[in-house]
Amino acid sequence: MNCALAFQHLFAVLGGVVVVPSILGMDISMGLFASGFGTLIFYLVTKRQVPVFHGSSFTYMAGLKSFLNKCESKKYTHNSYIGRQATGIIFSGLLYGVISILVYFVGPERISKLFPPVVVGPIVITIGLSLCPSIISSNIVPWYTGGKDIQYHGYEVWIIVCITLAVIICMTCFAPGIWNAFGIIFGILAGYIASACFQVINYNVIKESNWILFQPEQFKSTFYFWKEASWDWTAVAMITPLAIVALMEHLGDISTNSAVCNKDFFVEPGLHRTILGDGCALVGAGLLGAPPMATYSQNTGVLVITKNFNPDVLAIAAGYAMFLGLITIVGAVFRSIPDFVIGAASMMMFGIISCMGIKVLIMNNVDITKSRNLIIVAIILIIGIGFDTGGVEMVAGDVEISSLAVATLFGVVLNLV
Repeated sequence: MNCALAFQHLFAVLGGVVVVPSILGMDISMGLFASGFGTLIFYLVTKRQVPVFHGSSFTYMAGLKSFLNKCESKKYTHNSYIGRQATGIIFSGLLYGVISILVYFVGPERISKLFPPVVVGPIVITIGLSLCPSIISSNIVPWYTGGKDIQYHGYEVWIIVCITLAVIICMTCFAPGIWNAFGIIFGILAGYIASACFQVINYNVIKESNWILFQPEQFKSTFYFWKEASWDWTAVAMITPLAIVALMEHLGDISTNSAVCNKDFFVEPGLHRTILGDGCALVGAGLLGAPPMATYSQNTGVLVITKNFNPDVLAIAAGYAMFLGLITIVGAVFRSIPDFVIGAASMMMFGIISCMGIKVLIMNNVDITKSRNLIIVAIILIIGIGFDTGGVEMVAGDVEISSLAVATLFGVVLNLV
């Protein structure tokens, strides 16, 4: 029974786990493995009491995407990009470790006061809105304009995109029970089938792939990034500040799970342990060359419907994810998914992320008619979206700081003063 339930948990997060490394050009198999590995670490750090699954985080996407563009402009190799980016992810995990110590000594209330909904809400809105244009310009438009050296007919691309979006919308809005949590993965599957019908899938990616990670040439190519890895403070400046936003999501996920499971996880095993578990998962992801990990709220829906709150089920799901990650041909199948299918699913997810920021403001009764709140929200949106799309670069020495990081800093300071 637990094994079947674990498969449901894995299926619920599979879309998100796959999409993030696909967008960033990272190893999908390692993203799957790191997702299971991070979940297992969290399970152990929290004394096997908290039923939470970890997956590739969308919160860090804006910083990761900006850093990827920076590396491409400097003509860094792919392995150098992965190695440098890992420093920002590892540093984020270390920051979580420091925060967990602070929470243990001063209590979670004082920490959360620094990041009220009036700050977190617009930052989440900014993350989604800043990613939508880039995903359209990089994953959809080039495929019918010849920007990827392969030009498909515009109608083919847009028909596939519309089919993908339609299935996601229908599944999310109309599917009964637990099935509405699987909209993304079914949308991608529908897009893949449509792509096969239009004969726009490159199957060579699958044919040329090795079967398992431990084949010598596969193992070497997966971890070769460490040979070119170097500490990069720009990666730290662009990625680490977003850990604060991810921390707010973590608080929301843990509090929601506490309500669902009728057990206060802030008290036992303690918020400091859940934050430390997140930090350890981030460090593990960085060491493996995978995207940063974060708690997934999709699993809360599975918990509500199944009424099974046993954390061991999530540990089994973690084992499934690690197993799939080790079978690299699975990652090759996901890599064969056309970019515009991933782009369609990503557009929907980024739009939902922005709406979640609006939801934060509404649920917490943030009064935007008050001049104070209006100014805080406006400044965050101006810096986070305006500076990024307007081409403003913020550089301190050799370190470039992302507009989202600056927007977060301004939001915190304005709220305090």
